[in-house]
Amino acid sequence: MSLIRKSIIVTTFILVLNQSHAVEFEVPAWASGADAEYSGWESFSSGFGAPGNEPDVEGSDAGGLITQNTPGGSVTGSGNIYNPAGASMFILTDTAERNYQQVVLQAKSIGALNAEAVTLSYEVDGETLEMEPGESREIAREAGGFGDTILHLWSWDLSAVTVSEIQIVFAAQASHLSLDAVRLDTLLQPVAASIVHIDSPSMDRWNYFFNATPGRRPKASVFRAVEEDGVYRHGTYVFGFDTSDQIPAGHSPDSYQVEYIKIRLLTSSGFETPYDPTYDPVVSSLPEDNADYQADTDPGRPIEIFGTGFRNEFTSQNWVESAPYAPGPGSAPNVFPAVMNQAGDIVDVSLAVDYSDPKDLQPFAAGVIEDAIPGDLIPEESWMYFDFDMDASNALAYIQQGLADGRLMFTATSLASGGQGDRSYPEFHTADSLLGEPPAIEIAYRMVEQPTTMTISTLGRVEGHWTLSGTVSVSAALGIRWTHDLVEWHEVTEPNIEINGDGQWSWTDSDTDSKVKFFQVYIR
Repeated sequence: MSLIRKSIIVTTFILVLNQSHAVEFEVPAWASGADAEYSGWESFSSGFGAPGNEPDVEGSDAGGLITQNTPGGSVTGSGNIYNPAGASMFILTDTAERNYQQVVLQAKSIGALNAEAVTLSYEVDGETLEMEPGESREIAREAGGFGDTILHLWSWDLSAVTVSEIQIVFAAQASHLSLDAVRLDTLLQPVAASIVHIDSPSMDRWNYFFNATPGRRPKASVFRAVEEDGVYRHGTYVFGFDTSDQIPAGHSPDSYQVEYIKIRLLTSSGFETPYDPTYDPVVSSLPEDNADYQADTDPGRPIEIFGTGFRNEFTSQNWVESAPYAPGPGSAPNVFPAVMNQAGDIVDVSLAVDYSDPKDLQPFAAGVIEDAIPGDLIPEESWMYFDFDMDASNALAYIQQGLADGRLMFTATSLASGGQGDRSYPEFHTADSLLGEPPAIEIAYRMVEQPTTMTISTLGRVEGHWTLSGTVSVSAALGIRWTHDLVEWHEVTEPNIEINGDGQWSWTDSDTDSKVKFFQVYIR
């Protein structure tokens, strides 16, 4: 087992209708989560004693071993454990790499199990403790010629104990029981978050048209510009952190489970602007004669952090702090404050207040100074902390993409006023400051490998050959099996499956067999 779990989804595509099955396992609501594991048994190989039975169902990743301990048990031709000599006793043992939260056991049998006598046990300081199920219920029952097929479920809540090894004992009510299949689902305690500190940006600059020393200025001021169409985030502070040395890059963005992001900036001297730690709605920045204008309820304007967007052939990977502000006079700047929309596109939010269509643009975070009093002037040489709201402006998706790329870029802005000789705007020490400290970031995250999903979308017959195609979520090795009777399956050796960069796959059966065929496509 691995701390990073990879789920395997097997899709079966057949050329005739399946018969309905009344006795089917339930899948817990949490079973597809990153901390869930699963094992399944459908065809047993050991009817009594050692070596027991390991999971045989494709996709099993929880491990486990089932041993039948009553003499007389044997394995039938269909793979069931049958015991005509006595009441079978089954012992399921399982070990996890993390502590359990929830355990769900389901057993399908022909004949009745002693449902009320099922126990889970574990050891604490050398003492064996038993726990009865918190839930025990019959899921389904189907009459048959050799007795009813019964599916029963038991579950245990282990979140209050520290347990990573368990044993579950369940038994038949009498002889002649036939154990048909077992499913074990376990929900483990989450992986402890890793906390990464980066004490200085990899690159930073005061992003302003009149900055004569881009990438080398010791201080960066942030302020607005008021124009005919609205209020712009004008002077900004752009900074970024290379994360790949401490957080592995290159994974799917969804693999980065981010608990929190905290950034700190050090204020510099000479402030003459009020401290405002709260977001100001857009209507407070409209002209006073605008019908929607509402006065700001507190002094000052907050310092806000957004993401960073790039244009003019620059990206987060090739932009450097000494790059030109823009391609030429009148051109849009190469970098700009940005958010990520729900489609995953970067959106320029330089126009903070659009007079014709005012909309609130939530920042990733607003700056807070410990022990500072709102309304007082921003204190000099003080740490300003930014605790990210991971729901605001799709911040989580932006952070996840940055971690996948190995670089996080941010832009600090403010709608404080500015002007020649007017110090009514905030200013911060950069990485080039000799008197202050640079920005720093703290990231708490977990790596969670996302389940691989696969679909079959088309089936056709071309010149006597069956052709299948579909999609797969990541680059994966696919396998194919086929059968005529749903009993004996044949593996396609080294199938020539084509998968392109978008996850589209296709395969053509080289055989022109005219008999009815059933195909199974699965992730290896």
